[in-house]
Order: sequence, then structure tokens, then C-alpha cells
Amino acid sequence: MKPVVAIYSTFLQRAYDQLIHDVLIQDLNVLFCIDRAGLVGEDGATHAGCYDISYLRCIPEMVIMTPADEQELLNLLETGYRHHGPAAIRYPRGSGTATQTSTATPVPLSRAREIRRGNSGIAVLNFGPLLSQAEALGMRWISPSLICVSSNHWISR
Repeated sequence: MKPVVAIYSTFLQRAYDQLIHDVLIQDLNVLFCIDRAGLVGEDGATHAGCYDISYLRCIPEMVIMTPADEQELLNLLETGYRHHGPAAIRYPRGSGTATQTSTATPVPLSRAREIRRGNSGIAVLNFGPLLSQAEALGMRWISPSLICVSSNHWISR
């Protein structure tokens, strides 16, 4: 069996020492589902998950995944569950973009996908749920390329 830990981003931040000592040093096979990642509005400043990328990014072997929509969330849940080692999926509070979903399909880690090829020599990188806003960016004056990155895996060995 694989443990799946559902936790608010700010609560995982408070448990950072346990994350390192009880999971990562032992290279345990745990999937963290991190709710309230990013700014959370009405939940207040004490529940904002603004720092999880920063504190997870410095941990060797940690896979960090951030879906752009509901289908990608399903795919990343499957990917994270199949991945052997510590992994985290971070997602915001509230509803998604109402994307139609189908069967969950695992995706390769650390691969970007090109959403739009522009002609301005400018590229916008999107990591997470602001894809719809990034798609609208610059359409009036410039034509940027749009690249979506849903996972990062830094290996320290």
C-alpha cells in the first residue's frame, strides 16, 4: 500500500521537519496531496499556501506537480501514485475550470507541453492553475508562445 496524505499547504509547512526526517531521509514512497496551494483569499493569511514550492523545491528527490485543470489533476494523481518515492501534488482552493475529464493517464515527469506557438520570440511558462489566464495573455499586442509545465523532478544524486 502507498500512503496518500491530504493536507493544507500551510499545515505541511508547519510539519516541514517531520517531512524531511520521517519521509524524505528514508526515501519513503508517500504521495502528498497539498490543498490550498497559493493564495486562498477568504481563508486568510495564515492559511495561504504561498511557500510550498519554495520549501519543497530544496528537498532532493521530491517530485512537485501542479495541474492546470481537472484532467491534468487526475493524470497527475495517477502519476504520483505510480511514482516510487516522495511526491507532491499541489492544487488551489475552490473549483476548477470545469474541464471535461476522462480516464486518468499517467504522464512523464518533467516534460513541458506547448499550448501555443507564438511568433514574437517571447515565451510564457505556466506552472499550475493559471493556464486560462496565461492563454489570454498578450493576444492583443504580442503573440507569445505558451508552455505548460505540470511537474518538476530534481534529482540530487
